[in-house]
Amino acid sequence: LEFRRVLFRSDLYLAGPLDRNRYLAAKWASVLAVMLLMTTAPQLFMLASYSLEGAGPSARDAPRLVLEIVVAGTGIALFFTALAMGVSSLTTRRAAAAIAIALLVIVPNIVVSVLVQDAGAPDELALLQPRVSDELAWRIFGEQHAAEEVVQDPLARLSTELVVAGLAGWILVGALVCWYRYRRLERS
Repeated sequence: LEFRRVLFRSDLYLAGPLDRNRYLAAKWASVLAVMLLMTTAPQLFMLASYSLEGAGPSARDAPRLVLEIVVAGTGIALFFTALAMGVSSLTTRRAAAAIAIALLVIVPNIVVSVLVQDAGAPDELALLQPRVSDELAWRIFGEQHAAEEVVQDPLARLSTELVVAGLAGWILVGALVCWYRYRRLERS
């Protein structure tokens, strides 16, 4: 068991000619590739299936829909990549990282909703909710919220520019946490 722990420690990768930045770039690229497969491939497959069946969008509308799928999927994939990389850089325990990610996805939604709806905090605080990536996807696809949702959901009341900035903030924080943690690793 101890041999397995030592074998998979990332500081051993840094003992060779591979520097931290290239190691992190490769790790980010691999996680992002898997996330992109999960966020874009099913929708693209469904679009292709409907198009082959003759029930899909017209040939004129298909390129725009493909672009929307790729952009929305990339935003969500970047968000979850940053979240996973940031949290996993803080611990070597997989169970602890999984629990932390689950808590980071659930708890801020509850806390921010209570603060904005019940305590009268500004709507911009909703950018701290992880579902900001979902809100951006809604907007990319041109979906409209029902009137009741706009009243209850502070994210729905924010501008698209703020939603993009909020998503970029989540991605940046995850990247900086990961980079900072790996910067502090000692070479073996």
